[in-house]
Parts: sequence; structure tokens; C-alpha cells
Amino acid sequence: CGYESGFCGFWIQKELLSMGVNCVVVHSADVPTTHKERIYKRDPLDSKKLARMLRTGDYNRLYIPDDHSLGDRNILRTRRMLVSDLTRYKNRIKALLCFWGIRYPDHFKKSTTHWSKRFIDWLQDLQLNNPGSKTALDTWIGQVNLFRETILKINSEIKSLSREERYEKPVDLLITIPGIGMISAMTILTEIENINRFQDLDHFCSYAALVPTSHSSGEIEINGRITKRGNKVLKTILVEGAWGAVRSDPAMLLAFRKFCGRMDKNKAIIRIARKLANRILFVLKNQLEYQN
Repeated sequence: CGYESGFCGFWIQKELLSMGVNCVVVHSADVPTTHKERIYKRDPLDSKKLARMLRTGDYNRLYIPDDHSLGDRNILRTRRMLVSDLTRYKNRIKALLCFWGIRYPDHFKKSTTHWSKRFIDWLQDLQLNNPGSKTALDTWIGQVNLFRETILKINSEIKSLSREERYEKPVDLLITIPGIGMISAMTILTEIENINRFQDLDHFCSYAALVPTSHSSGEIEINGRITKRGNKVLKTILVEGAWGAVRSDPAMLLAFRKFCGRMDKNKAIIRIARKLANRILFVLKNQLEYQN
């Protein structure tokens, strides 16, 4: 039997396997759908399409990570969610200050001085004429402090996790690559689990959603934006790491400037992310430190 991947994860597949039922999980986008089927979408119709795919063997099954890797992945993804929520509350506070025309003191003019302990104390001491706005400000400041404390705790847990036997050596190898830190390394390892399942760079970049869409007809071939299909978390980490590599690695900076000579910076950084992916693939497959 088989089913489409979704919010329920892989526990159904593992339960069926334990009962002796050969169950596969397929990507929902891989199920062929006609225009009529998109208009009249029904579960019985989807089930018949899956049954035909299983009967003919014309499907690509998803890679199923083990439960330990999925649990570790949840820790890293939870951290990303917390950081994202923290940023939202910070933006809400700054928007409120802008709404009431409150200017920063001279010693807080630079954005690098924001969200320090002194900055938080200044926010808490602010006197607003509107009681409701003061309540909102104090509530958001409390949320910022709560998120920061939670992120510190989860960072400590991730650091301890990175010292476990299964992660220690790969993390030490990855952080030799410019642009990759401990959190980035752990995110990469938990998202891919096994680097040997990727045959080459194109396969790896396809999984990381770093390949362009293609529309070809006859002699005309058009490459569009990068595909939305793939691991979005891994793509984000690689792009963020690419910006870090450009700042710290002269070779990456030179390549980035050459790309910028013929394309937009946001497109150029995708090329750098592919180069970074190539380094990650080499380091993990060969178990060698990166030599800059």
C-alpha cells in the first residue's frame, strides 16, 4: 500500500511495516493529475491513482528517516520557529514606537545596540500616554524575554547534542567550511541524515531546492526561478551560509562578484549556495576537513 506525504509524518508507514504490510510514502506532487481531476478532487479518485502507481511500480518512494533523526530534527526546527517568533515580537515593538513617534536615544541610534539589556531596560521604563499601548508594550517585552530565555536553553541542548558520537565528527568537519557554524551544521545533518543517499551535487541541490525550473519546447529552452519543491529548511541554511561565506572566504567573494557582473545579487547568491553545497558534499562523503 502507499499514501501521500503530509502533516501526519511517517508513523503510519512504520506501523504498517511492523504489521508485515509493505507501505511506501510518495510525494504528493509526484501523483499525476489531470485538469479535470484538479477541479473535481475527491479522496476515492486519489486512492485509485495511487493504486495504479503501485500496480505499475511507476513511483519514487520518499526516504524515511529513523525516529531518532526525526526527533533531533524537531529540536532544530523548533529553534528556527522560536527565532522567527522572536523577530516578529521585536518588529511589533519597533512598529509601536514608530506609531507613537518615539525616537531612540543617541546611544541607541545604531541597530547593533538594540535588544541589549540596557535597551530592554529603556523600553520598560518608557512612559506612554495611552495605557493600552503601555500594556501592549509590556506584554511584547515579556514575550521577547521569554523567547530569548527559551532559545538559550534550546541552544544549550543543541550544543550537547552536537557532542554525541553520531554528530561530533561530522559537525567538526562541517564547521571547517567558511559560512557554516555549529547550529547550521546540526541543521544540515538532521535534515539530510545520510549524505550517501545523494548520488551527486545535482541530486543534493535538487533536494535542497537549489535547481531552476525548466520550460522547454522544440529548440527553445527557458530556465526560470529556483523550484519551490524541496527541503525549504535546508535551502534557507545554505543561502544564509552562502552570505556568510562571501564575507569570510576570498574565493567565494571573487566568485560572487563575477556572478554579480551579469545577474542580480539574489540570483548570484544561489550560485554561491550551490558551491557551498558542493563543499558540504565533498567534506561529508570523504570525511575530510575543508582546506581553504
